[in-house]
Amino acid sequence: MTRKEIATRLRTILAREDIESDSLVVRKLSAQHGEDIEVLLEHTSLMVTDLRFQLKATTRELFQIRHLLEEE
Repeated sequence: MTRKEIATRLRTILAREDIESDSLVVRKLSAQHGEDIEVLLEHTSLMVTDLRFQLKATTRELFQIRHLLEEE
Protein backbone atom coordinates (compact mmCIF):
# COMPACT_ATOMS: atom_id res chain seq x y z
CA MET A 1 0.00 0.00 0.00
CA THR A 2 1.45 3.37 -0.96
CA ARG A 3 1.47 6.48 1.20
CA LYS A 4 -1.19 8.00 -1.04
CA GLU A 5 -3.43 4.94 -0.61
CA ILE A 6 -2.93 5.02 3.17
CA ALA A 7 -3.85 8.71 3.29
CA THR A 8 -6.94 8.08 1.16
CA ARG A 9 -8.04 5.20 3.40
CA LEU A 10 -7.55 7.29 6.57
CA ARG A 11 -9.52 10.18 5.05
CA THR A 12 -12.37 7.80 4.20
CA ILE A 13 -12.49 6.45 7.75
CA LEU A 14 -12.39 9.94 9.25
CA ALA A 15 -14.98 11.30 6.81
CA ARG A 16 -17.49 8.73 8.08
CA GLU A 17 -16.89 9.95 11.63
CA ASP A 18 -17.23 13.61 10.63
CA ILE A 19 -20.85 12.98 9.62
CA GLU A 20 -21.69 12.29 13.24
CA SER A 21 -19.67 15.15 14.71
CA ASP A 22 -21.02 18.52 15.76
CA SER A 23 -18.44 20.62 13.97
CA LEU A 24 -16.25 20.65 10.91
CA VAL A 25 -12.78 19.26 11.57
CA VAL A 26 -9.82 20.83 9.81
CA ARG A 27 -7.01 18.48 8.91
CA LYS A 28 -4.37 20.80 7.53
CA LEU A 29 -0.65 20.55 8.08
CA SER A 30 0.78 22.56 10.94
CA ALA A 31 4.29 23.21 12.17
CA GLN A 32 3.92 20.14 14.43
CA HIS A 33 3.38 17.74 11.54
CA GLY A 34 5.86 16.92 8.81
CA GLU A 35 3.40 15.35 6.38
CA ASP A 36 -0.26 14.70 5.70
CA ILE A 37 -0.26 11.14 7.05
CA GLU A 38 0.89 12.37 10.47
CA VAL A 39 -2.15 14.65 10.71
CA LEU A 40 -4.50 11.87 9.63
CA LEU A 41 -3.00 9.39 12.09
CA GLU A 42 -3.28 11.91 14.91
CA HIS A 43 -6.96 12.49 14.10
CA THR A 44 -7.56 8.74 13.90
CA SER A 45 -5.93 8.33 17.31
CA LEU A 46 -8.17 11.06 18.75
CA MET A 47 -11.24 9.44 17.20
CA VAL A 48 -10.40 6.05 18.76
CA THR A 49 -9.80 7.68 22.16
CA ASP A 50 -13.15 9.47 21.92
CA LEU A 51 -14.97 6.28 20.93
CA ARG A 52 -13.43 4.40 23.86
CA PHE A 53 -14.52 7.19 26.22
CA GLN A 54 -18.07 7.06 24.83
CA LEU A 55 -18.14 3.28 25.28
CA LYS A 56 -17.08 3.53 28.93
CA ALA A 57 -19.65 6.25 29.61
CA THR A 58 -22.41 4.23 27.96
CA THR A 59 -21.46 1.10 29.88
CA ARG A 60 -21.56 3.05 33.16
CA GLU A 61 -24.96 4.53 32.29
CA LEU A 62 -26.39 1.12 31.40
CA PHE A 63 -25.09 -0.31 34.68
CA GLN A 64 -26.78 2.53 36.60
CA ILE A 65 -30.05 1.99 34.74
CA ARG A 66 -29.94 -1.75 35.42
CA HIS A 67 -29.26 -1.06 39.08
CA LEU A 68 -32.26 1.32 39.26
CA LEU A 69 -34.52 -1.23 37.56
CA GLU A 70 -33.45 -3.95 39.97
CA GLU A 71 -34.36 -1.72 42.94
CA GLU A 72 -38.00 -1.52 41.83
